[in-house]
Amino acid sequence: MSNPKDRVYLTPVDQPEEPLTEDFTQILFCDSDGTLTTSPIETSLVELLEHSIKTLYRSGLKAVVAVCLEVAEGQSVSFCLKASQKEVAALDQIISSLPSETGIVPDKLKKYPSQIIKRAKKLARSFQGKDFHPYLPEVDASGCVSFLIPNPPEWLIGSEVSYSTADDIGLAPKIPVFPALVLEKLPPNQETRAEMQRVLVLTVSGLPAIIRVPIESIAEGERALDNFRKTGGASGVVVVTDTEIGVLAGFVETRKSQKKALAMLKQQFEEKEHWDTPISRDAQVLILKARDVADTSLADAGLNIKQLYA
Repeated sequence: MSNPKDRVYLTPVDQPEEPLTEDFTQILFCDSDGTLTTSPIETSLVELLEHSIKTLYRSGLKAVVAVCLEVAEGQSVSFCLKASQKEVAALDQIISSLPSETGIVPDKLKKYPSQIIKRAKKLARSFQGKDFHPYLPEVDASGCVSFLIPNPPEWLIGSEVSYSTADDIGLAPKIPVFPALVLEKLPPNQETRAEMQRVLVLTVSGLPAIIRVPIESIAEGERALDNFRKTGGASGVVVVTDTEIGVLAGFVETRKSQKKALAMLKQQFEEKEHWDTPISRDAQVLILKARDVADTSLADAGLNIKQLYA
């Protein structure tokens, strides 16, 4: 018997009579029986799935879909998987040619969402018992997207790294830092040179670190963010990336829920010098956005990341 809560993502839809906040997006779904439904989904989850789909396409896959499966009572998991071009074309046909008020997919198209869900459930079973997180993209041979979240290494908790001391960590695992989101500027300590600023950052690895970067680089990012706000932008967070010509700074825009997520990470670090993993979807989206901003700006300048490892 099919589960109506096992569904294929189709497309975001507008429902003016039920406006949502920016933190939620109304999504049109289709289940195995061809029944169409709409549900409000966290915008951060939608953005993570969209990023995963783009990553899979860049990896060479020709067709990708997103699904939502009920894995326990009241608990669902969403992820992306490889599809056939015929399946994606059928989903596009459902979206483009079906009046949403009918609520039912024509019989000739029902088999496509049904076979996608059947295949997705088989993939999901293969992850049972594993430390599996389906939102950040790592592509395996099956085309499924997953991400293994490590526990915070003890050596990283409360650690401080800088360009001149990065190699002093010795045999510790190498966790990439850049691009990093600046959560807070910190007072200098004895090792802080006059031209450097200590900052608490959310690293590209999703873990905390205290690093030292040039004061001018932080100021550059803050100026860009101030100009964005003056032109009508909302809030944002400064992003720093080290390159062969020095540290570049920019920013990514944040929604209210993302701003709150970063504030919670900062509070957790202040209370216990680490934070819980996996981090929230809101924070994960910001890491992906920071990576995209860094990749674009570096590509435009013909530069590469000079990675700092914590």
